[in-house]
Amino acid sequence: MNPHNNDNSELPNKFSSQTTVDGGLNKSTYLSLTSFYLPPALTRDDSIEILGFPTRLENTLRYAGGITTVGELCDTKDKLLLGLRNMGPKSVNYLIEVKRKINEKFGILQNSKSSEAVVEDVHEKSDVPVNQLVSLLLDRCGGERAREVITKRYGLMNGERQTLEEIGEFYGVTRERIRQIQVKSLNRMKHPITLARKPLIEIIDEILFRNGGIISAEEADMEIPKALGGIRDDGSSLLDLLSDLGWIQNCRIGDISIYTPTFEGVSLCKLSEKIISLIKTADIGMDSASIARNITFFNKIKDERFNAESFVTRYCRIDPRIEVMRLAGNSEIVFRHYTSGHFGAKAWAALMIRVLEEEQIPLHFTEITNKVNDLLGNSSRQLDVRRAHSVLIENDAFAHSGIHGTYGLTSWGFRKESTFQLVDECLKKAGFPLHWKQIYNYVSKYKDSKPGNIMSILETKDHYRRIDSGTYWFREGRGA
Repeated sequence: MNPHNNDNSELPNKFSSQTTVDGGLNKSTYLSLTSFYLPPALTRDDSIEILGFPTRLENTLRYAGGITTVGELCDTKDKLLLGLRNMGPKSVNYLIEVKRKINEKFGILQNSKSSEAVVEDVHEKSDVPVNQLVSLLLDRCGGERAREVITKRYGLMNGERQTLEEIGEFYGVTRERIRQIQVKSLNRMKHPITLARKPLIEIIDEILFRNGGIISAEEADMEIPKALGGIRDDGSSLLDLLSDLGWIQNCRIGDISIYTPTFEGVSLCKLSEKIISLIKTADIGMDSASIARNITFFNKIKDERFNAESFVTRYCRIDPRIEVMRLAGNSEIVFRHYTSGHFGAKAWAALMIRVLEEEQIPLHFTEITNKVNDLLGNSSRQLDVRRAHSVLIENDAFAHSGIHGTYGLTSWGFRKESTFQLVDECLKKAGFPLHWKQIYNYVSKYKDSKPGNIMSILETKDHYRRIDSGTYWFREGRGA
């Protein structure tokens, strides 16, 4: 329905085929914007359709900017409007005037800038101080609530990610609404006009290459905030966000996350699998040069800053499954898989099984290590935490419980498969879409995963799609 009355007939919802300017405004319409009509009962939740914008302008807002409601339009900064595809200074001036009148109606004070000032801001902020880059990135979310949702979902403040349900309860909205906000915010941040994109990637890449092209989550928590001017954001959580934006890569090894630049055509997880498979074949270990020569993936990486041997060395020092050692009479460091032919692997596993059977509950891998060493008393042989973690990951007697860093026995019913693999298995066995609670009930037979973890997998993996209220199935071309 067109909200304009007869006194504003010069502002129709559809335009004739006159010469147009940017964003779908024709010249005669642009000249008559001084008297803009607003519906008396306008609210922030109303669709932008109620404002009677020209079709091309409305489509630009919807599909290029993800702006669908009056409130979202008011919350979108002027410089972000200017950056939308097919949106130029005249259209932005028009929207600034609309926003000003809407905010006057709502009783909100707003200092809007002209489109010329917005253009100047875009150029001036191409060299933004490093401690403002993350804030500038989050400004792209499209409003304070969207920014807060992303902050909570990724745990940027304290490293603790919140579920859709938790955030929805906080704001008094459904989890589906929070999911929509998250998806829309990520799409906005991915947009080419995001000013923080290039400098952020450059800084993160510099840190990664300075560390051989790879860092762990623990290292990220120490280095990233410092490199970005002492920001308070959690370093590994920020890298998780940048990974979901496609600007870097991440991969999980047991309970450990690792991060690298986005090497074109090279998957970090496949690199990890290849390095482990190579080391497993060498009983006496392999040096980094030998490993690098046997990985053809490295030939695809053309970045001059990348050094294959440095990358392998750094990777092997981070992966808990790999032992760093020196052969007798040889000063060169070699890397060996902890459980591949290791003379003590079976003995350590037996002691760890004994500890868990005595406790009768899953334990964190550090607790298991300490209790094994307590059993050994004053013995000169002590179990190393990295070795314990490696045995737990590799040995079929143990399985991750679904709680961070915690392991139980497979004889108790815990499964070796990851939570994601169990979700996949559940849907494949069913052969048709299931409600998330049904999927959770299946996975909970084998893991102590929380409902929020199951929802997070169903929502963040590009493997699944939501059919209707709480029901999920594989995306086309994936799964069953």
